[in-house]
Amino acid sequence: MVLQTQLDPRDLHAFASPEVTEAIKAMREADVLEVDRTELFWPCLERVLRLEERLNSMIEGKEEIIRLIIACTIAQVPMILLGPPGTGKSLLIRKFCSLVGLRPHHESIEEFDRQLKQLIESQRTTESLRPGSRPLFEYLVTRFTTPEEIIGPVNINALLKLSLFYREPEGMLPAAEIAFLDEIFKANSAILNALLAIINERIYYNGGRVFDVNLVNIFGASNEPPDAEELAALYDRFPIRAISRPVSDSRVDSLLDRALRLGYQDALLSGRADHASESAPDQYQTHSHGQDGRTPIACVNDFRLLAKLIWVRFEGADQFHPTRLNSRGFSFSRGFVNLFRQLRYEFNISDRTPERLIRVARAIALLELKTELGPEHLRVFKYCSPDVDSADALADVVEEYIAGLESNHRFR
Repeated sequence: MVLQTQLDPRDLHAFASPEVTEAIKAMREADVLEVDRTELFWPCLERVLRLEERLNSMIEGKEEIIRLIIACTIAQVPMILLGPPGTGKSLLIRKFCSLVGLRPHHESIEEFDRQLKQLIESQRTTESLRPGSRPLFEYLVTRFTTPEEIIGPVNINALLKLSLFYREPEGMLPAAEIAFLDEIFKANSAILNALLAIINERIYYNGGRVFDVNLVNIFGASNEPPDAEELAALYDRFPIRAISRPVSDSRVDSLLDRALRLGYQDALLSGRADHASESAPDQYQTHSHGQDGRTPIACVNDFRLLAKLIWVRFEGADQFHPTRLNSRGFSFSRGFVNLFRQLRYEFNISDRTPERLIRVARAIALLELKTELGPEHLRVFKYCSPDVDSADALADVVEEYIAGLESNHRFR
């Protein structure tokens, strides 16, 4: 078995290594079935559940969104957070990334400026100033953001000497493991066209070639859904749309308490050397419980392995085979199909969305330690709202449908 012969998943530091990344990518169906049979995945799942618990203790009133963030990362389904400013959208993603060992690389402005001036004066290459490996790519998009800032600068030498228009992806979104684009719908058409294939097919067109990307998941955030027609295709690439609303009045005291604690930690840790470090394996060696809000609790490879597990743990690819839809009693497949038919036109749910919703439903069931999908997992349809205004109406329809299923199943 590919993992058992290499290492013990209980060792977070070792499990976060690039060698394990490649081993997980190379796993075949027989390997995944063996992981399921031997329950080799349990250390990964336990770490992810501790991560969820830690996030809930840090951020007030966002339990539902936190579970969605984790489930979408397991399912590798893009997710966007919608809501007014100041409702914690960016904070949620950043804290999640920090606790899986991914943090932005902070540098000294003065030091970088000094190096840049020296290189310009000496007329040497500026390759040493490239950002280097960056498993987390985070960017605040504006109307003036250029493709060079997101997908990489053009290699001038390749263009002049080889007539090859090739972008340098290192340190940019195509080379990242987790990406977060804040205010994503402000991107221009040049960026959007490159993002479509990266988000949906996990491929990157560059220099006349097609490259696989290492992306595990991509998150977006926006104050409101897009209203421009040219953004419809990008919006559809984010099938999970979580609405982040202000915390209720009854939880304001707890909100302030947790906010002050986070601010206190940030103030005390801002000058520490590890604040500026990237996601290096050494970060996984100590303080594995992540009590300071920065030390990793889990790693990206945990999500990679669980992403493969959900394909075999819940009836696999045959779950929606026509012959299975006629089963007696509750059938998730039958309930899912009927609900999709009911919602697809009224709430503009595309044919691309259902398969991704099934993956998220399986990931949620895994987090709940369940071995089969129930009526409650049909709630993934609540997160397909075309806009903020229709979110409540969609949730009401879904809840009414689930209540009907549960009632019929209870009295059958």
